[in-house]
Amino acid sequence: MTAIYRAGIVGAGQIGRAHAVGYQGVDSVEIVAVTEPNDQVRGEFMELYEIPAGYTDMKEMMDNEDLDFVSVCTWHLLHEPQTLLAASYLPKAIICEKPMTVGTASADRMIVECEERHVKLVIGHQRRFYHSWTRARDLILEGAIGAPQIVTTKSGEGLLNCGTHVIDACRYLMGDPETEWVMGAVERKTDRYERDVRVEDCCMLLIQFKGGAQALVQSDLTPEHWAVE
Repeated sequence: MTAIYRAGIVGAGQIGRAHAVGYQGVDSVEIVAVTEPNDQVRGEFMELYEIPAGYTDMKEMMDNEDLDFVSVCTWHLLHEPQTLLAASYLPKAIICEKPMTVGTASADRMIVECEERHVKLVIGHQRRFYHSWTRARDLILEGAIGAPQIVTTKSGEGLLNCGTHVIDACRYLMGDPETEWVMGAVERKTDRYERDVRVEDCCMLLIQFKGGAQALVQSDLTPEHWAVE
């Protein structure tokens, strides 16, 4: 099948490689360009995934390539400016890696910009497509365990890393309900960073969903790297 969608990737690191593999599994998509400031990394990426064009600057890529899909695979602090830049070129969709950004005001700006320009914005919470997750969701929504009252999650590596996945898991498994309120607490005693962003040492939050169910999220409070109950 001839490719009908043109994709560009911003960032040729580990996550960029994951996006490239995903695109290559879809016959209707061709990766036509990648942006990466490191010459060696960019060259290896282009050779590995047979990408015809490489750029050191994202704007140059957007100026020269008529892209349908843009994957933003960089670190947190770059997600907002790169998403806003991509949206200004009116692609069909932007796939931005998680965490979406580092603040609610920043997230709102990304959403508003994409909505106003009619660009689909997708955040990379790919775990909700795992077979085990979709099966668990189906069983819960079918009533196999009755009406869930609370989902409890435990994880390590901070809210910006694993925490974003476990919060998304809570919402997904419960059928993506609306959130009524959130109450939480964080503690920072050390000088901990997550990819150049100051983060908490541990935290706990309680999420109240519309309909009565709740989610309890614990990060770095228990030995578990990942657990959902």
